[in-house]
Amino acid sequence: MLVTQDLNLSQGSVVQFFIRFGCQERETAPPYSPHRTPRTPHSPILLQYSTNGGISWGLMAELTPPNPHAPHTTHHYTLKLPDLSKTNSSRLRWYQPSHDGTFTSQWAIDQIGIGSNSEGLSSFTNLGTSDGWLYIPGSLVQQVCQQEYTSVHFNGNDGYRMAETPDIQMTQHTYIQYTASLACKESNVCFKVRLEYSLDHGSTWNEVRSACLPSDPTCTEYWPSSDLVSDLFVGSGRVTIPLPRKCYQGWTGEHCQVPLSPLPTFLVSDFEDEDDWQHWHRVVGCHANQECGVIAAGRSLQCDGTCSRYLETQDLDLRDALFVQFDLRTGCQAVGAGAGGASGGAIVGGDNTILLQASCNAGITWNTLKKLIHIHHTPTYVWVEIPNDLRCNGGRVRWWQPSGGGAGAGGDWGVDAVVVGGRVEPTHTLTYTHTHQLRPPLWLRRYNALIDQYCDHSEDLYVMMSTPSEPSLLQTTDIQIGVTSIVSFIISIGCDADWDNAVPPVRLQYTTDFGYTWLLVRDSCLSGNTVSSPTATTNHSCQHSTEPSVYYAPLRWQRFVYSLKHIAPSKYVRFRWIQSPSSDVLGRHRWALRDVYIGPPCPRHCLGRGSCIGAGGEEGGGAVEGEGVCRCDEGYTGSYCQHLTVDNVPYIRDQFTGGEFKPHFAQVQGGLLSGGCGGMEEPPAATFQSPRTPRTLLTRPIDTRSAKFVHFTAQIGSVFGSGVCFSPTHRLHNVLLQYSVNGGIDWELLRELDYNLYKFPNKEYILLPHTAMTPATVFR
Repeated sequence: MLVTQDLNLSQGSVVQFFIRFGCQERETAPPYSPHRTPRTPHSPILLQYSTNGGISWGLMAELTPPNPHAPHTTHHYTLKLPDLSKTNSSRLRWYQPSHDGTFTSQWAIDQIGIGSNSEGLSSFTNLGTSDGWLYIPGSLVQQVCQQEYTSVHFNGNDGYRMAETPDIQMTQHTYIQYTASLACKESNVCFKVRLEYSLDHGSTWNEVRSACLPSDPTCTEYWPSSDLVSDLFVGSGRVTIPLPRKCYQGWTGEHCQVPLSPLPTFLVSDFEDEDDWQHWHRVVGCHANQECGVIAAGRSLQCDGTCSRYLETQDLDLRDALFVQFDLRTGCQAVGAGAGGASGGAIVGGDNTILLQASCNAGITWNTLKKLIHIHHTPTYVWVEIPNDLRCNGGRVRWWQPSGGGAGAGGDWGVDAVVVGGRVEPTHTLTYTHTHQLRPPLWLRRYNALIDQYCDHSEDLYVMMSTPSEPSLLQTTDIQIGVTSIVSFIISIGCDADWDNAVPPVRLQYTTDFGYTWLLVRDSCLSGNTVSSPTATTNHSCQHSTEPSVYYAPLRWQRFVYSLKHIAPSKYVRFRWIQSPSSDVLGRHRWALRDVYIGPPCPRHCLGRGSCIGAGGEEGGGAVEGEGVCRCDEGYTGSYCQHLTVDNVPYIRDQFTGGEFKPHFAQVQGGLLSGGCGGMEEPPAATFQSPRTPRTLLTRPIDTRSAKFVHFTAQIGSVFGSGVCFSPTHRLHNVLLQYSVNGGIDWELLRELDYNLYKFPNKEYILLPHTAMTPATVFR
């Protein structure tokens, strides 16, 4: 038995020692001799601890020869001190029990080290003495090779020969420097001394630096290992080596700068489900709820902790990232905060400022991107560019409020719709034909959307429906727009809505300032009217009538294609389809998109008879650039859908009997079958009187190659009428008769029906121009 004195192990970490089981072999017969006495198994040695002066003992380890067939070897042990043994009055003992007081084996122990500062030394220095070393077995302190100074000298061939330091704290600037002499004169004997490090108090050891040699294809430069070769250190030589770091899990490289697997290149979080939390490294004092009202949509992250308020992302690959954006609201719990969020006595700045910061070294140092003071009492959109020097692989972003001010003091805040990413060089194209494509990073926001089927379309779609307090929204990422770029899509809204519905329309808008201001992709322009274009410096008169990029119910799957030359050239353009909040609980205001494409045009825009799906096909989505590819509608084929596989009807005739519109009309908006405003010869008539929606009657494609004319009877208002049948007074009350030979992409005017000529029913007979005579002409 070997028992220590009482020791202060409150800051201890390990116990280390060398032990040899069986110091001599008593049997004299040769091994495996029939006369040899069988070896008695070595009885175990118990390493124990006591914290009460030896009254009771706890077991740390049971020590036996690792190889029972070769017991006469020395073994080194490094064992962690149990937490219960770490007191200011603890003792250890090595104890070999015996049942009858006799022992059949021997053991010896040496170089015992107990304690070891658990935090490690800040540095280690030794000038050729025995001081400070944890172990230097097999050594003498003496002068060697006629040197004037002493060294720790290892000589002989027996036993262990090594020098081991205590635990040392490591930083990114730590290095090791020493002078080594492996021979006093040149010799033909070649040997190596290995330089190793341990991260577990000596239990396991690793080479300080591995060699990088030409045989390794991953090496771009070459260097030897940290081993010392005898013929390179004849006399003495100075060695300086930066010490390796222990990389966190998932990282490797000389400076722990290389992730073992690719990092995410973006982060999008709306705090709606549990999967969102995997994006965050640390969230303190914040929780997802709707206590602060709607900030962007649904739940948001409310930060009102009474101690810390902190939000930090996981590591991201930000080498091509452009921005951090989010919606922010501050002080919603402040005393006096009303419905609009304005607060009385709210904390504005100082240490209550919310700091948006970024780091490229796992949070060792942070750079401030923006200071957010507490003036955002209504939801505010925030966009911040990531500087070049912070576009790194392994970057993090954090929101940190140094001093929260406590609950109810007005210093609380909430964030929603967080996006970290974008691209310095944005894509030129975007395609959405399947639900799996409508997701980040190409789509930044998607509010109030569910996958479902809609309006007789057989495939699953994202079906949108705004709520009483939130819009429904689809928003793209930034896209580079050239002079030939287009946006095309098919939309349906209010598929089952009534003719006089109050469904909020869907608006297609764009932004060139990362989301701060939004404009319609196309403004309304009526012939003869002077309008002001947001992209022009002067007013201009419309030469062609165009409707705005606003879509009203009921609308059943209609294709729209817009040129974007008025935006181009522009490097960063976003698009969004948005519907204002609606209190319609029956869902008649639902809407959906399909076959969305933004990029260079398809040949002849597919003549409006098919969808442009991008050069990458249906699995595109930004990776492939170049002219788009047409996917033709049923009944058409060819590279730009120029060939018909089924002939269209050669004419249509309708007296609007039967109580409903016939199938040869593709769209009817703002109208119904009724007696009109009186005076029509044979009512009912197609009467258009909705006060909230456009008034449109659109035919299906007609084969007009043999057609000659369009004939109809029309009346606009009434000189005797009132209400919806009031007497017209302005050119805006005129009705336009138009035709299109490319599926409604472009419209040509056949006749502008002057209200002055149609206050009474008026029959018209309009000859078709040659340009209107095609296999697929539509009229409206």
